[in-house]
Amino acid sequence: MIENSINFEINDNEYSTSNGNFIKNLEEGEYQLNLKSVPSNYIIDESYKFNIEEKNLLQNRIIQIPIKKAKGKINIECEKGIYQLYKKDTTDKLISTFSESSSFDAELGNYYLLDFLNNKKYDFSLNYKDQYTPIIYYDLHIENNSVNKDELEVKNIEVNVGNDNETNLKKSDIPKTKELPNTVNYIKIIKAI
Repeated sequence: MIENSINFEINDNEYSTSNGNFIKNLEEGEYQLNLKSVPSNYIIDESYKFNIEEKNLLQNRIIQIPIKKAKGKINIECEKGIYQLYKKDTTDKLISTFSESSSFDAELGNYYLLDFLNNKKYDFSLNYKDQYTPIIYYDLHIENNSVNKDELEVKNIEVNVGNDNETNLKKSDIPKTKELPNTVNYIKIIKAI
């Protein structure tokens, strides 16, 4: 049950109700209901038409005001791993366990994601914006923090071979693969000298 005020028009006449139901004497005919303001977490999304076909004049009618709650959409972009999405409440509620990028329809509120790949917890909220925004989006991009030996950045390396023949090997000279072509074992050469 809705506890706060809902303001609306029926055929250009303004009304208000606080519980989502409205009682009014209405004759047979076609009516259009337009929402003007709604309580927090609800939206104004469209106008509604309804007909009264009973021929009794000025009969009390219960009109249910059609309002909807704003919704959320959580988009998580991540690498393959193990993830768990929870909604924070009086007791935390597990929404899903997943292993790759996913999207979830969600209620407004507080959430957290457990990332077992990077051993991290991400806290976030889907907060009500206004009565005209039906969907609140939250995009979470998770980068993998584990070290991959193939992607290690090589810093500037200087290798000196003998006094007369100096060779400076720079970062740009080193390919990004594991094995260096025509690699010389400089440690053995230095020991030999």
